[in-house]
Amino acid sequence: MDLAFVNQTSRHRGAVDKHARQAIRSHVMKGKNAKRSALATRLAKNPLSVAQRQTQIIKPENMLVGLRRLVGDDLSTCAPGIRWTAHTRLLIHQFMHIISDAMYPASLCQPYEVLKGIWFQTLFTNEAYFHAVLGLTATCVGILTGSAELPSSLPHIPRAYELVNEMLRGEGALEDTTIALVCILTIRETMRGDFDANKAHLDGLQTMVRLRGGLRSFERNPEMLHKICRCDVELSLHTGAKTRFFFDEMPRMAFPQSPPIFITISYSTCTTGQEAE
Repeated sequence: MDLAFVNQTSRHRGAVDKHARQAIRSHVMKGKNAKRSALATRLAKNPLSVAQRQTQIIKPENMLVGLRRLVGDDLSTCAPGIRWTAHTRLLIHQFMHIISDAMYPASLCQPYEVLKGIWFQTLFTNEAYFHAVLGLTATCVGILTGSAELPSSLPHIPRAYELVNEMLRGEGALEDTTIALVCILTIRETMRGDFDANKAHLDGLQTMVRLRGGLRSFERNPEMLHKICRCDVELSLHTGAKTRFFFDEMPRMAFPQSPPIFITISYSTCTTGQEAE
């Protein structure tokens, strides 16, 4: 490699003559146009007009131009008041997107948006309801996957029973939330096939409904009425036992958000608004 030196020992000290300036520029620009020359060479070997190159460009509508980044999830706007673990979030997502569809199939039930339901809000305001729902979800997932009982349900169910017993001993023993909790525990035992425990829960549920004044006291709360009747009908279908709750004429909406579908159930031998004997 030839080395070029700038000689400033001329009689005009400090000045750079024309030849020296050209040598400096040539030395600085060495290798600067190497890529451009290679590109020009490739274009020369494959000459295409501007119109031909444009036809090879893929239009934006025929290609994936970008991915929308998902920020958060369905639970991001909820304020549970406690720190959720990854396992807890998984169970809640399974409850919203898997278990709710399995428990309320579209072929038999009206469409229901879990996130807008009052009981979904109760999930974050009542600890007993929170543990009962997660325990039910873990049990359902175990059944759907062919497992007997998922270990993930173990910490939730005992805590749910403990809190429900405290509620039953307090002033809120006959509140809607307490009755809903008993319904959840009853449904869980039905899914597990423990009909003795199911019957014990249903006996307690029947007493609570009677102390509230019968099913007629739940006419303005169709979701609660649905839970109570479901517990009764499920045990009857599995064991052949006689149902305990009924109305002589029961037109109602299954869910307030959905268009009304009226169902009439008549029993000529039963008394309106009372439990079956």
